[in-house]
Amino acid sequence: MQANDITSMQANDITSIQANDITSMQANDITSMQANDITSMQANDITSMQANDITSMQANDITSMQANDITSMQANDITSMQANDITSMQANDITSMQANDITSMQANDITSMQANDITSMQANDITSMQANDITSMQANDITSMQANDITSIQANDITSIQANDITSMQANDITSMQANDITSMQANDITSMQANDITSMQANDITSMQANDITSMQANDITSMQANDITSMQANGITYMQARGPNEPQIVLCTKRTES
Repeated sequence: MQANDITSMQANDITSIQANDITSMQANDITSMQANDITSMQANDITSMQANDITSMQANDITSMQANDITSMQANDITSMQANDITSMQANDITSMQANDITSMQANDITSMQANDITSMQANDITSMQANDITSMQANDITSMQANDITSIQANDITSIQANDITSMQANDITSMQANDITSMQANDITSMQANDITSMQANDITSMQANDITSMQANDITSMQANDITSMQANGITYMQARGPNEPQIVLCTKRTES
C-alpha cells in the first residue's frame, strides 16, 4: 500500500519543515567551516564515512523514529525511491529528511562537505547508503504500521521537531572538529566522530518526535529548500577557518553552543 500512497504523499512537506531547522542549524557550524576544503576532500571522506556512520546511526534512530512514520513510507517508497529518487532527491530530500538524521549527522559530515558537496556527494553517498540502510531497516518497522497512519500522522510534527533538536544538537560537534584540517582530517575525524555524536543524539530527539508527522510533511519541500539553504549557507566558514594549510599549524575554532 505504502508504495503508492506515500510516494504521492511524500512529495510535499519536508520543505517547509526543513526550511527552519537546517537553516538555523547549519548557519553556525557549516558557515564557519565549509567554504574551501570540503569539495576536494569530501568526495573521498564522506563516501567511506557515511557508509559506516549513517548505517549504524540510522539503524537506531530512524528505526525507532521511522517505526511509526517513515516505516510505512520508507518500506516501499524509500527502497524504490531512495535507490532512484533520493539520488536525485537526496541532494534535496534526504537532507531535509535527514535533517533529523543526516543534518545532525551530516553536520559533522555534511558540514565538511555540504557547502560544495551535498548535491554531488549526496547523490552518490546517500543513494548507496540509504539503499541499504533505510531499505532493510524501514522495511520492518514501517510496513506493518504505516499502512494506514502515515498519511494522517505525518502531517504535523516534523516542523516542530526539527526546529528544536537539530538546532541544539548540531551546534557543537562540527565547529570544533572541522576546525583543523578538514581535508586531511575529515577522512579520519568525521568517521570516528559521527559514529558517536549523531548516534547518541538522533536516537532521542527524532525518535520521540518523528513518530507522528513525517508522512504528510516529508515529501516536496526539502528538494526546493535544501538545495538553496545549505548551499548558500555553507559557503563562508572554511575560508576563515582553513586559513592554514594541512602542513602548517592547525587552527581549532570553537563555536558557541546554541541552546534550543
